[in-house]
Amino acid sequence: MAVDLVIRGGRVWSSRGSTMEDIYVSDGKIVAVGGELDASERVDASGLEVLPGVVDAHVHIPDPDIPEREDFLTGTAAALSNGTTTLLEHHHSLPVKNVADLREKEAYLAGRSLVDFGLIAHGRPDNLDDLEDLWQQGIYAFKIFTCALHGAPAVPSDVMLDLFRRVAAFDGYCLVHCEDDRITAANEERLRAAGSVGGEAILGWRTLEAELVAVATTTLLARLTGARIGIAHVSHPDVLDIIKREQESGADVAVESCPHYFYLNDEIVRRRGAWAKFTPPARAHEFNDEMWRRLEGGEIDMISADHAPATREEKSRGTESMWEAPFGIPGVETTLALMLNGAAEGWISLATVARVMAEGPARVYGLSERKGALAPGLDADMVLVDLEGSRSLRHEDVRSRVGWTPYDGSTLKGSTVMTISRGSVVFWDGQVLADPGWGTYIPRPGSLAADGVRV
Repeated sequence: MAVDLVIRGGRVWSSRGSTMEDIYVSDGKIVAVGGELDASERVDASGLEVLPGVVDAHVHIPDPDIPEREDFLTGTAAALSNGTTTLLEHHHSLPVKNVADLREKEAYLAGRSLVDFGLIAHGRPDNLDDLEDLWQQGIYAFKIFTCALHGAPAVPSDVMLDLFRRVAAFDGYCLVHCEDDRITAANEERLRAAGSVGGEAILGWRTLEAELVAVATTTLLARLTGARIGIAHVSHPDVLDIIKREQESGADVAVESCPHYFYLNDEIVRRRGAWAKFTPPARAHEFNDEMWRRLEGGEIDMISADHAPATREEKSRGTESMWEAPFGIPGVETTLALMLNGAAEGWISLATVARVMAEGPARVYGLSERKGALAPGLDADMVLVDLEGSRSLRHEDVRSRVGWTPYDGSTLKGSTVMTISRGSVVFWDGQVLADPGWGTYIPRPGSLAADGVRV
């Protein structure tokens, strides 16, 4: 049997560990791992680690509404350089609230992406009757806010109870941003009255207490209704403790976190102000180490970018007062680099990297029969990395349109050598090789849309 491509000589990783086996690819799919087959082309992976392509389930690309922050070409080029081969996108300035919105977005994005992608819709008080149709038409989740943020309304507990019951009835999935609306609103009123305008105000506004209260309520409602949910961007070990308590009582709750909760901290927020304005914010520096331990211990299902770029001009408006700057930091091109550094430093294993950056998100979002692992029958998506290499992060090297990174000046251990998407080399030696439109839109597997039924 002759195949199209062999990736030869690398160490192949999964959540179970690693093996020294060759990977054989035909027609964009993995046909074998191990064995001896003839191949038309060969990639020499000697001395490299071979990981499944990153599945980033939390990315905001505000295209077409605010393309100066990011468009799909720049955002997905940045993702490829990170080893990301699949992403799930939603943004808040033009949210998907019904099937008409979904169709408009699908049409606009046709031919624009460099990576495979799916879409996430909003779950709000004003679109409860649209949720099931959206689910059947291929969206992967409903993004819900417990606080008013980014132009999205807060979903109070009574509405969330109704929403979760509806979503549980058709076995949907919700991704929830958890900060208590009343606590954050009261904090904001107090801080503005006191004239607090710097990084300290960010920390006093978006407090850990606000996150804990919202997570406790949300996970309890998930248990009571049987809804499948994920808690987005968990920032602190105490949040993990609350989630674990409800999981042990039967709640079906997945856990997402982001690299900034492992690398940034409250002192950086105080010093940088608007440039470190994201929410929930980075917490006290002494908890970074514990987050690494919890990650390696299996308490976190996935690491996502929560890529939410804002331009330099927008962030600069917050120089005198952080209230004038938008939330958000870019991150779609640094998630894997930061996790590889964690592995090289001994905080986590590469098996954990494979679990939380590929297998976990693919499992949670229903993509496991196509993405997330290096196994026969799945898409040949993989990233070849050199743990002996290094990468310096500098503003001037950023591919994201905004042209800056919160990690400027950092040198990380480990480097991405090559990204392969559906059997084709799409990033190599620092160069993006894919053309716009290489990335395909993937309606959620199991949906009517995935079977070609559109309404």
